[in-house]
Amino acid sequence: MMYLKNDLVQDCPVYFVPKFKLMVMYVILFAVLLVSSSQAVADWTDKVRIKGFFNGVYQISDESVLFNGDANDAGIDNSGTFRNTNFGLNITAKITNRIRVATQFIAVSQDGNFNTELDWGFLELSLNDNWALKTGKIKFPVGLVNEYVDISYAFPWLVPPRVIYSGQSKGSRATTESYIGAGITWKSNSSGSTQYTVDLFGGEVGQESTPNVKDLFGVSASINWNDVVTLKASTYTRKHLTTSTHSAYILGLKADYKNYIVYSEYASTEVDDFPALDTDAWYITVGYRMGKWLPHFTYESFEQGDNDEQTTITLGVKYELAKSTSLKFSISNVDTDLNNGDGGLFESTPGSDSVNIFGMGIQVVF
Repeated sequence: MMYLKNDLVQDCPVYFVPKFKLMVMYVILFAVLLVSSSQAVADWTDKVRIKGFFNGVYQISDESVLFNGDANDAGIDNSGTFRNTNFGLNITAKITNRIRVATQFIAVSQDGNFNTELDWGFLELSLNDNWALKTGKIKFPVGLVNEYVDISYAFPWLVPPRVIYSGQSKGSRATTESYIGAGITWKSNSSGSTQYTVDLFGGEVGQESTPNVKDLFGVSASINWNDVVTLKASTYTRKHLTTSTHSAYILGLKADYKNYIVYSEYASTEVDDFPALDTDAWYITVGYRMGKWLPHFTYESFEQGDNDEQTTITLGVKYELAKSTSLKFSISNVDTDLNNGDGGLFESTPGSDSVNIFGMGIQVVF
């Protein structure tokens, strides 16, 4: 209110007054609309849904060579990092009974700051009860958890297995965050205990420092038995550089029966004319719920070309601190003794044959 006093307004720069008056006009206009259109506001709240999540993650290793990162996107080393800390908002608007718009904005910790971007945003048209068409920036429908990989509360790990879920050039490159293009989805009727889903998608993959990767085309199919067992298979091809083709094949199994959980995935990627970039990666996770505690064990394997191999063993625990809030701890041992030059998921070959990584975090959905 003090900015309405004449003496203060006179002391302000000339350009501030019209901007301030314009802001006041907007506030008044919004208030009038709010009071006079209560029914419209009620309709708006019925059609728009807002959800959010937060992941606070800290990781540190006993090795100076970066793990799962490089000079441009710092990974994990003995100085510690909060690089997997993020905050996101998911906004969905129902335009009509057949059309909805969905977006997700995410702020990711990087270099001591939070960089905000549109993680995905698309328009979906329901053609009927079984078919839907999407277009825009769409989450990549490959892998068991890739479509919600940033919402860490939804799975047991502190961070998902990096042999599959890593956008770094040193890795399997089986998944990516999103693609720009279009996709069509078929879902079976949900009245029975078995749900079938098929996704056909195509477009291009955005790159931060290079032109977008073109000629993306893929298909993903899954079967869900009563939310107890899920099987998923995916394959896609896209351009690599300008002349070669990158191909990927991913298989996944998820089981959640009584107190037992199992996750397992296998990914194979091939790049024409670059056999040194061909990879085979897989992992298996087994866990058991004990009240609010979920201890779990994960074994990961990564092979690239003819001379690069790496295995990782992780012991982790998820504790339900409160509703929609969890604490997680993990300790991993990365066996680098099998490396023969490229360093596996490390930036370069580490000095030790065995590297330990410790992590902890708090994760919330709201």
